[in-house]
Amino acid sequence: MNDANGFVKCAHCAGTGTCKNGQNETSCLVCIKEQKVKIIDSTFGIVCSVCHGVGITEPKSVRLHNRIVPVLAMMIVYVALFLVMILSTREHFSEVLAFAATLIGSVTGYYFGGKAKK
Repeated sequence: MNDANGFVKCAHCAGTGTCKNGQNETSCLVCIKEQKVKIIDSTFGIVCSVCHGVGITEPKSVRLHNRIVPVLAMMIVYVALFLVMILSTREHFSEVLAFAATLIGSVTGYYFGGKAKK
């Protein structure tokens, strides 16, 4: 079940945030090692090592999309600023400046423009 941000319920802990995948509904060995629990006898209620106790996870495709888009936007802004600095002494500087300013303003407006919440 996906929510609006692309998060899904953790399959390891069934969305509870605590691991019960071991024998007799105790925590599994991976979660025990992750939490560095030394007493093996009390392994009930250990935090899930997959979702870190939140109960939801972010798929790799959503995580990649959430990182690529801002990096691409920063690269566009930096290239536009670099072109303005390089071409500042040229004859058609006003056209380059108008294009770069529009491009930078569009990217900035998209990210800081206050999107409507649903």
